Amino acid sequence: MKINIFSHGSKFIFVLLCAVALLGGCEKKGQTLVASTTPKDAGGFERVTNADLPVVEYEDISSCFTESAEPLCSEEEKKSVICDHLTGKEFACSENRITIPMETPQKLAIHCTWDPASRKVYIGLKGEDNTYLSKFSHGHAAGFFDLREIPDGDYEVVMFSDDNPSMLSVMLFQILPAD
Repeated sequence: MKINIFSHGSKFIFVLLCAVALLGGCEKKGQTLVASTTPKDAGGFERVTNADLPVVEYEDISSCFTESAEPLCSEEEKKSVICDHLTGKEFACSENRITIPMETPQKLAIHCTWDPASRKVYIGLKGEDNTYLSKFSHGHAAGFFDLREIPDGDYEVVMFSDDNPSMLSVMLFQILPAD
């Protein structure tokens, strides 16, 4: 017996619309979880939630980042953060904390490389109540975060990957005067 789905036109359209509505709420794209976002908060940053990351909720500070081929200053002390095959929910952080506001406007200069380059790396600041991160790809990130946009508080410089166990990453950073 041959069944023609179009003979039941209204039922087919109803079922199709229900399926589209149910699938529209899914947050998986292939095997990669796509983070859901909400509108910008009072600080002007977009809040991102992703339960698969070591930091489940953070403010996206990509708008504060400016790329630069050589962001580090040779005269200033450099500090480092290293991710060496961390477990899934761990993140690497700086030994010293940064206090904002600073006496003069500052920027956070970073230079980071990682392997495998196909992984995403999250770099930013983690405080007691909030975390401010930017996501990077392609195995290399270099540039400046403008710290004037970050709310007052004490922060650690943090870094982790979307695939910590298989990744090795090294980041040098400095606090420099803002332009």
